[in-house]
Amino acid sequence: PDRNERNRLGGRTPPLKRNEHPFKSQNQVIVEFVLGIKKKKKMSDILLHLLPPIASSLLYAGLGIHFWKTRWHNKGPSTNGLPMQSWERVGILGAVVLQGIGLHDGLFGETGMRFSFSFALSLMLWLAVIIYWLESFRARMDGLQPLVLPLAAICAALPTVFPQAHLISHATAWGFKFHFLTAMLAYG
Repeated sequence: PDRNERNRLGGRTPPLKRNEHPFKSQNQVIVEFVLGIKKKKKMSDILLHLLPPIASSLLYAGLGIHFWKTRWHNKGPSTNGLPMQSWERVGILGAVVLQGIGLHDGLFGETGMRFSFSFALSLMLWLAVIIYWLESFRARMDGLQPLVLPLAAICAALPTVFPQAHLISHATAWGFKFHFLTAMLAYG
């Protein structure tokens, strides 16, 4: 408070304003607001935020077990030459879409772009599964499903296990966006 305000109040310190904290500077309050530290999330918001990565991880794992049992570890009639069925393709597409929603929400949250090793691994496997899924329409990729899908299941769940991420400061610059896109496509 400035001197005039103290004089007006008879030398007393003015009462705190509505969003003012007694021990924090204005800059600290602004930083906390920008980073979303002060914002308290409801339990339902947290659970909805975790739903896409966990659901995609479970779907990948289920499909991986299915392909393991039907393509690699089959004790019945041989199904090694069996092409992917349409429901299997739809299942993989569903997992890819769910993981993409989770990645988008995690990477491009309300505070700006955030990134970490867990998001990088999840994004790389997401791109690998997309490329695998698209390529499976042109060529038979027998035997890769039991390898790729369990890895995708693990990496899809990593952002929920390791949620720490760094806020990217220049994420709005077109040069950074181009660099990020080409780097992630190169890894995928």
